[in-house]
Amino acid sequence: MHKLKIITLIGIVAALSSCTSTRPKYTASIGFIDYSIASSMYDVFLTESPSVSLEYDAVGSIVVSEYSGTVTSEQIKEQYDELYGKVTTKVKKGEWIEVNPQSMILSVAKAVKELGGDGLINMEIEPITNGLSVVGYRITGMVIKRK
Repeated sequence: MHKLKIITLIGIVAALSSCTSTRPKYTASIGFIDYSIASSMYDVFLTESPSVSLEYDAVGSIVVSEYSGTVTSEQIKEQYDELYGKVTTKVKKGEWIEVNPQSMILSVAKAVKELGGDGLINMEIEPITNGLSVVGYRITGMVIKRK
C-alpha cells in the first residue's frame, strides 16, 4: 500500500512538472517611413539609392543622430501633421521624447536645407543600441544640390 502511494505521488509530480511547449503566436508587421513630408515641407529630395538619374553637385556627407530621452530645457519642435501641416510644439523640461526614423525625417530635411542642399542620396537609417535596446537612430547620406 505504501508503494502504491509513492508511485501515485511520483506520477502526479511527473504529470504536473512535465514540459509543455507553447507554440509562438503568429505576428506580422509592416514598417513604412514617409519621405514625402521632406519634399512637401522643405522641398528636399530623399532617396536610399546610391545614385540618381538627375544632374547634381555634391555638397558633402551628413550624419544626423538623435537619441530618445528627457528634454532638459525648453525647445521648439516642428512636426508634420496630415491634417494641420507643419505643427510647431513647445517641449518643456522633463518631457520624454521617443525618437523613431519617421520623426527624424524633418530633422534631416531641415539640416540638408541649412547646408545649402536640396537632396540627400545614399541615405541610410541605422538604429543606435545600448546592447539591449534601441536608444536612437542615425541617418547618413550625401547632400546634393540639383542642377
